[in-house]
Amino acid sequence: MTRVIIVADNGPSLANLTAAVASVPGAYIVRHLSGAGPLDRVVAPLAPDMVLIGDLRGPDPALARLAEVRRAAPAAKVVVLSSAAEADWLADALRAQASAVLPGNLEPQTLAIVLREVLTGPTTAWGSPSHGRRHRRRPARAAAHDTRTAVSSTNEQLPCAS
Repeated sequence: MTRVIIVADNGPSLANLTAAVASVPGAYIVRHLSGAGPLDRVVAPLAPDMVLIGDLRGPDPALARLAEVRRAAPAAKVVVLSSAAEADWLADALRAQASAVLPGNLEPQTLAIVLREVLTGPTTAWGSPSHGRRHRRRPARAAAHDTRTAVSSTNEQLPCAS
């Protein structure tokens, strides 16, 4: 069984993440947490296999929560969903050891597919820094569009909600 903690600040994000986890065989949610308070004292005793950090109130809180989760549960897979599409932020999240960085607008069915991939394989990053840098000279609008498409390690395109 895969123990999952969901960290989300809003109802739609929580509902999306909960629906996705419900679609992953063998996964169950051990706790829902708000991104507002400290996580380390709550996360450590639960020994999660995966922690999902929903699209919190901006990219900086998500990075702070990622660091807390890494300290509290270093072996857990940590998936961060964010509307931030800047290459520098994606690079920061991957340096902070996110197992995956995904667009915050993925449909639950697509997210479930990605979560199964993250659980069964080695650390995988969608929206990797090299992907963002490759498009850095393009207009910001085009670069943001490119990073909203999740790309797996096999370069398979996964659909994103618009």
